[in-house]
Amino acid sequence: MSHFEERLSAWGQEIEAIHLPRWDELPDFHLYMDQLVPFVNDHCAFLQITDDDKLLTPAMINNYVKQRIMPKPVKKRYSRVHLAYLMVLVSLKPVLSIQDIADGLQLQVVAFRGDYRAAYNLFCKQYERSLHHIGRVARGDLDSAHMIDKLPPSMLGMHMATLSVASHIFAKEVLSILRDMGQPLRRSTGLNNKPSARAEGIPGPDKQ
Repeated sequence: MSHFEERLSAWGQEIEAIHLPRWDELPDFHLYMDQLVPFVNDHCAFLQITDDDKLLTPAMINNYVKQRIMPKPVKKRYSRVHLAYLMVLVSLKPVLSIQDIADGLQLQVVAFRGDYRAAYNLFCKQYERSLHHIGRVARGDLDSAHMIDKLPPSMLGMHMATLSVASHIFAKEVLSILRDMGQPLRRSTGLNNKPSARAEGIPGPDKQ
């Protein structure tokens, strides 16, 4: 196994171990902003591949409330409902617009007849399933083409959104490893730019 494959496999193991807190694992007491932000950032830290990746800030939360993406806090305190909104927003925003996520959230809440607990727990389950699938792909245990299942229309959007996020962070991790290994990332794909030899430790396309 090459150095590249070892690092990617180790990352895959980390991704497979990710657990999003379910509704009953969220704090059952109200939080202030300085408690809310680190809670969400800590549980979504796997999305932060580089230091430039900003997950959640107080300014973002204020903006979400102002735009009516999520409910207003009560006396500057945030409940489980707010936490659930933010966990979903932060988890999906790498691939979807905030408005698209908000629309999807509303559809899920309506589908579950206002049962935030059931809607949020289903999201966590599907999100972890997508992450764990990508983790297996990274470790070489599974072909990514095996992920398409027969799903009801109400779940298909969430399924593809969570898989998109998992694929997104997979691609970013690959690029991060290549940069650390000193592999030049070419912008052009012209025939004249084809390298004459493979970088040491990086498997070619014919190596399975």
